[in-house]
Amino acid sequence: MGKTREKLIKYSDTEHLLSYTVPEGMPSMVKYATNTWQLTSIGYDKTKLNMEMNVTLGGIMGFMMAPMMKMMMGKMAKITTDDFKYYVENGRPSEAKLKATRKLKK
Repeated sequence: MGKTREKLIKYSDTEHLLSYTVPEGMPSMVKYATNTWQLTSIGYDKTKLNMEMNVTLGGIMGFMMAPMMKMMMGKMAKITTDDFKYYVENGRPSEAKLKATRKLKK
């Protein structure tokens, strides 16, 4: 999707939660997009990441592209959670994340 700008709208250390909106960089049919992450302990040395993406589409293009956008958001969520898992377990970004970052900087 290219470069985006994200704006933090909620953060809580005690709830292990952050939520942000994406005011720039989404396709014009996206009227509003948020993503909320929350970490929950599920036992000794184990944590679950709950991620909730909310995207509001508008216009005829939004209606027509909704199935494709849903598929793209699902793929993006999978990549993001895989990258996060790798980072937490290894203390550094994955090679795939580094490659994607280099691509964006070009």
